[in-house]
Amino acid sequence: MPEDYIRPPIVALERRSHKFAIWRFRLIILLILVGIAVGAFFVAKVIVNSGENADNPQGAPHRSVIAATALR
Repeated sequence: MPEDYIRPPIVALERRSHKFAIWRFRLIILLILVGIAVGAFFVAKVIVNSGENADNPQGAPHRSVIAATALR
Protein backbone atom coordinates (compact mmCIF):
# COMPACT_ATOMS: atom_id res chain seq x y z
CA MET A 1 0.00 0.00 0.00
CA PRO A 2 1.59 3.29 -1.07
CA GLU A 3 1.76 6.30 1.23
CA ASP A 4 -0.90 8.95 0.78
CA TYR A 5 1.11 11.78 2.36
CA ILE A 6 2.21 14.43 -0.07
CA ARG A 7 4.89 16.80 1.16
CA PRO A 8 3.99 20.48 0.73
CA PRO A 9 6.23 22.53 -1.51
CA ILE A 10 9.18 24.26 0.16
CA VAL A 11 8.69 28.00 0.18
CA ALA A 12 11.89 29.93 -0.22
CA LEU A 13 12.37 32.82 2.20
CA GLU A 14 14.27 35.90 1.29
CA ARG A 15 17.60 36.24 3.09
CA ARG A 16 17.86 38.90 5.72
CA SER A 17 19.94 41.83 4.65
CA HIS A 18 23.66 41.98 5.29
CA LYS A 19 23.24 45.39 6.93
CA PHE A 20 20.79 43.91 9.45
CA ALA A 21 23.36 41.28 10.41
CA ILE A 22 26.06 43.92 10.88
CA TRP A 23 23.85 46.09 13.11
CA ARG A 24 22.73 43.05 15.13
CA PHE A 25 26.40 42.13 15.68
CA ARG A 26 27.24 45.70 16.73
CA LEU A 27 24.32 45.79 19.17
CA ILE A 28 25.32 42.49 20.78
CA ILE A 29 28.96 43.58 21.12
CA LEU A 30 27.84 46.92 22.60
CA LEU A 31 25.65 45.14 25.18
CA ILE A 32 28.53 42.84 26.11
CA LEU A 33 30.94 45.78 26.51
CA VAL A 34 28.42 47.72 28.62
CA GLY A 35 27.99 44.66 30.83
CA ILE A 36 31.75 44.33 31.27
CA ALA A 37 32.06 48.05 32.08
CA VAL A 38 29.28 47.90 34.68
CA GLY A 39 30.81 44.79 36.22
CA ALA A 40 34.26 46.41 36.34
CA PHE A 41 32.74 49.50 37.97
CA PHE A 42 31.17 47.48 40.78
CA VAL A 43 34.32 45.39 41.29
CA ALA A 44 36.43 48.57 41.48
CA LYS A 45 33.93 50.10 43.90
CA VAL A 46 34.18 47.06 46.19
CA ILE A 47 37.99 47.08 46.01
CA VAL A 48 38.27 50.81 46.75
CA ASN A 49 35.75 50.75 49.60
CA SER A 50 37.04 47.56 51.20
CA GLY A 51 39.61 49.37 53.37
CA GLU A 52 37.47 52.26 54.58
CA ASN A 53 35.19 50.45 57.05
CA ALA A 54 37.36 47.44 57.81
CA ASP A 55 36.95 47.89 61.59
CA ASN A 56 33.30 48.92 61.25
CA PRO A 57 31.51 46.56 58.83
CA GLN A 58 28.00 47.65 59.82
CA GLY A 59 28.52 51.13 58.41
CA ALA A 60 27.90 53.03 61.65
CA PRO A 61 29.71 56.37 61.99
CA HIS A 62 33.34 56.15 62.96
CA ARG A 63 34.27 56.86 66.59
CA SER A 64 35.90 60.18 65.66
CA VAL A 65 32.66 61.36 64.02
CA ILE A 66 30.68 60.45 67.14
CA ALA A 67 33.19 62.26 69.38
CA ALA A 68 33.18 65.39 67.20
CA THR A 69 29.38 65.47 67.27
CA ALA A 70 29.28 65.09 71.05
CA LEU A 71 31.64 68.06 71.52
CA ARG A 72 29.36 70.49 69.68
